[in-house]
Parts: sequence; C-alpha cells; structure tokens
Amino acid sequence: LGNVAFVVAESSEEGIQPMNAIPIKVLPFGATGSCWFVMVANPNRMEGTAILTCELRYTVLGVDATTGAPLSFGHGSTGRTFVEELQDLEILPSYFS
Repeated sequence: LGNVAFVVAESSEEGIQPMNAIPIKVLPFGATGSCWFVMVANPNRMEGTAILTCELRYTVLGVDATTGAPLSFGHGSTGRTFVEELQDLEILPSYFS
C-alpha cells in the first residue's frame, strides 16, 4: 500500500480542528504500520460533543509476485486509490479535564 493516511475529514466543533496528517508513504506487502492525524483541541471553545468524521485513504500499489516489493515508489506511484469511511468519533469537553 502507498500513501496510507487516517484523515479527519470534518469536525462539527470549532474547538477541535485538524493540524497535521502523518501518513505511511509505503507499507510493504505483509507488514503492519501506524499512521496518525494530529488535532488541536481548545476545550474552552467547545459548545458540546464534537463529532469527527474519519476516513482511511490509501493507494493499492503493484508488487513483484516473487519478492513482494512495490513496483513503484513515492509521489510518482501508480495504483488505485481508495477512501473508506470509518466510524465517527465523539469527543466530549469532559475528556480534557
């Protein structure tokens, strides 16, 4: 897989906003990894429960059948890109106290 990213597509609350995505550029066949999405929270500005709409985005890359190595790397990689909707996250202001 390439460009694997957890993304918060939307926040219902101004008190919690996206800051930075930390994707996995290349995740080799059979390997596991972690990608991150950093949010900025200001609980004093929250009016209620924040609903975060989340997605997993990734590109399926071609691999060499004998070695499992990707056939292309980096930004020029070709493959089919997928976006999967994940369960929404609910964040309460009380989580920060």
